[in-house]
Amino acid sequence: MQREMILQGWAEVERLRAERVALAPEAARRFTKLITRTVYRSRYGTSGMLRRETTLPTNYLDMITRAAKPGLQNDVVTHSYALELCERIAQARIEHNHKFVDRLDALREPGSTALLCAMPSMDMFTVHGRAFSFAMRCRLGLPALIGTQPGADADEYARKQSAMNGRHDAAAQALLRVCSLSDRIVSSEPKRRYQCHRGTDCPVTPDGAVLGLDGAHDTFDVSFAPTLHDAKRRAIIKRWGYGSPQRRDEWAAVNRVRRRQARLDCAAGRIDRQQLAVALQRCAGNDQDAYHPGYTGPCAIAGDRFHPIILTPYGGWWRWSDRGEHNDFLINASHSGDDTPDYDIEAPRFDHHARTWASWTHTAFTRQAVACATATASYGGAIYSAHAELRRASNGDHQRIDLRAQHLEPIITPPEPASAA
Repeated sequence: MQREMILQGWAEVERLRAERVALAPEAARRFTKLITRTVYRSRYGTSGMLRRETTLPTNYLDMITRAAKPGLQNDVVTHSYALELCERIAQARIEHNHKFVDRLDALREPGSTALLCAMPSMDMFTVHGRAFSFAMRCRLGLPALIGTQPGADADEYARKQSAMNGRHDAAAQALLRVCSLSDRIVSSEPKRRYQCHRGTDCPVTPDGAVLGLDGAHDTFDVSFAPTLHDAKRRAIIKRWGYGSPQRRDEWAAVNRVRRRQARLDCAAGRIDRQQLAVALQRCAGNDQDAYHPGYTGPCAIAGDRFHPIILTPYGGWWRWSDRGEHNDFLINASHSGDDTPDYDIEAPRFDHHARTWASWTHTAFTRQAVACATATASYGGAIYSAHAELRRASNGDHQRIDLRAQHLEPIITPPEPASAA
């Protein structure tokens, strides 16, 4: 019986190895990433980032040897699922279904499954049923079932401006709240202002900063990106900025003329106040898009460190850097017990009344808090946009009914009161 099971397993291993050899170059690179496990915190005390690729038995003798040890079934299942996922991605590329590929890439990032592991041990980790259902619909590519178009993808409503603004603010607040629980952090500052290192008066206001034991601040700014390419671009912009002071001055002069002309048109009656507000808002947006110094330079002048935090729409943390810079903030702000090996029972560990078996490290605690805040805020913003759509549709229906009623005579004459009283 055992011999037959080992023979069947060896046949499955040979099939998986053959299918891997037959993969195209791009699919082979993706397959290697799918079967590679990245460990940022070694449980044996070594620091840095470790990568371990799951392997299959190379021969029948190796198959027998590994069959007596745990872990072989997990490696076989990992290879099987990775091959199936590569096949689905190849089919999606043929059908030009780029949303499916982008969603799968985002769900592979660290922290994307933190929502599924979180326990409602406090308000920070409490996600009510409808918000959790909407988050799962976004992950699975299911219809949103809200708004005027219930058949649209849930991601469409999650990309609304109200949802984007909500999850940005919620993630920043959750980070500040959780980082204050670390023994490496003295205090947290929601808003810390910096001066432009190029001599302009451009405001430099990151989302938050935490003061470490060395007296320097670890400043961060949160942003959400749907793809890895967009995450890398946003990280570069957050760090080094865009534009130049000269372009800022040129655009400011042009926008002053536009504002003056818009106010004159409003005074002359050529445009109303609503159109004036739109024109002024457009000019303000042009001023903001002309130049930003980034955050690395201003923070370096003040003696602080800046870390761009680029998150996926599902609460994961994009690995936008090949050298581990994307993980520097968690390394500096997490509890010192996360770096201590498991066998050191006397070492101080992260402790909190809301900590559970699923968040026994401060890093896991942080990622779960960010994932829960992202899910709740995304649903709130999506519901706000859906209600706005329904109100607009309802107002349009009432207007059409009123227009039809103007051309119709009432069938019954409405009664008139006998007296004014």
